[in-house]
Amino acid sequence: MLFKFIGYFLNKENWKRPSFWIVTLFGLRAITVFAREYGWTPFKKSLKDEHVFLTGAGGGIGRLMAIKIGQMGAKLSLSDINLAGVEETKQILINSGINA
Repeated sequence: MLFKFIGYFLNKENWKRPSFWIVTLFGLRAITVFAREYGWTPFKKSLKDEHVFLTGAGGGIGRLMAIKIGQMGAKLSLSDINLAGVEETKQILINSGINA
């Protein structure tokens, strides 16, 4: 199976097909997204022990970013005009074991 797969990419006749390039680019994009999600890229900046000031953390995308950046090991300072939302985000982070 693996040799068939490699043989398909080494066959120069397949390179002339547009579908070959579409599938190849889609596959490379999927691999890149997967590698970035799990931190397997060599150029990814580490946020460990960095201080991040995040605005709009009271809900929505800001809350999700606070959770994700907190999981990456950063110390967070949160702000939003929705003070109740910021407190809720803070409790979510504390319950997850993240410094906020």
